[in-house]
Order: sequence, then C-alpha cells, then structure tokens
Amino acid sequence: MSPHHPKDSKARSQAADAQTAERRIARRKPSEATLEAHIETCTLSGTVDNTSKTGILFFTGEELRVQLEIREANGQTSQRTGRLVRMQRLQPGQNGWAVEFDPA
Repeated sequence: MSPHHPKDSKARSQAADAQTAERRIARRKPSEATLEAHIETCTLSGTVDNTSKTGILFFTGEELRVQLEIREANGQTSQRTGRLVRMQRLQPGQNGWAVEFDPA
C-alpha cells in the first residue's frame, strides 16, 4: 500500500486545488502522514440519475461518514471523524478522497 501518489498526479491535484481554492476556508499544507479510513455508513439510499453498461450516477441526501486514524511522519497518531465530500479517480488504481472533518 503506497500512501503517496506519483508526482504527475500531484501536479493535477494542485491544479484542481487552484480551481477550488476560493471555496476553501482553511489553508492546506503538505503532509507525509499515512492513514486508515473506516467507513461508518453501511447503506445509502437515493435516486438514479443515469446508467450505462459501465456504471451508475445516483444522488442521495445522506452522508458517507468516516473515521480516520492519521499517523504523522514523527509517529504521532490522531483520530478524526468526518464526511466524504469528494472522490476523484486519477487513473486506474489511484483515487483522491476529500473528507471534511467534524468540528473538534
């Protein structure tokens, strides 16, 4: 399991970050941390927007809740909870996940 994505994907991520920066409240900083994400939500119910042979797009008012265990490079571990707000497939086998933390 590799906790980091390749440099070319990082450039794409930074470009996407620039496009959404105006919506962000908190400043971002680079990290060498690793994490484990545990999905709290077992079921989502919603309505289908469209389907194809390769997938489906659906909408729901429910949230995908997660528990995160974050291990910093210095060995310090912290736990946070939150909700998935974005998933981006960069290429097969490489995905970016954005989680909004619950208030501490």
